Amino acid sequence: MIIGLAMNGGPVSAINNEATPKLAILDLGNVVFQVDWQPMFEIWSEASGLSADTLQEQFRFDDNFEAFERGERGGASFHQQLCKVLGAEFSYQDFVRGWNAIYQDAFNGIEENLEILKDKMRLVAFTNTNEVHCLVWPERYRDTLSHFDHLFISSKMGVRKPEAEGFKRILDHCRVSPSEVVFFDDFAPNIEAARALGIRSYLVDSPDVLTQFVKNL
Repeated sequence: MIIGLAMNGGPVSAINNEATPKLAILDLGNVVFQVDWQPMFEIWSEASGLSADTLQEQFRFDDNFEAFERGERGGASFHQQLCKVLGAEFSYQDFVRGWNAIYQDAFNGIEENLEILKDKMRLVAFTNTNEVHCLVWPERYRDTLSHFDHLFISSKMGVRKPEAEGFKRILDHCRVSPSEVVFFDDFAPNIEAARALGIRSYLVDSPDVLTQFVKNL
């Protein structure tokens, strides 16, 4: 199973005037389940003696982070560089404990939405993630993730959103053209990248975006 307001593609009601897609690609974090970074900073604060606010201010989604999500760095290497960026010292065990504390509950109604989607079209996920996070979320959300035909994982693929190569690999794997696909993500640059390839895309700034799309099928 595991392989690896114009911004949102227009009004969700537009689906009524277009053919039903053959494939739906969903991001996971803040689309299927909730992600909250604050608990991570609080755990690292306890371990390092620095305030959570200071750690949050210093944290960067930088080259080190992106390399981690492509599988180009392991957890120990990422942790070492992260501590330098944060100006903090905490153990690898505390790093993992905080890093994996971001995962919250799945969104209300997501099970029903996924059931309807997979009845209408093929359903896959494309998530930017890393080897340490992969210790947690596949098991925590096992039942919810069972609705997906495949999980495309950046750290196993060696590419991450918004890189076009990741989307192209999914299209090739699923044997569909961009016009036959719909994509949901909570990060605008990922939406822009997918739309540049001709994929109908929706910016998920609320769980209602996916729910409304499903209602209009």
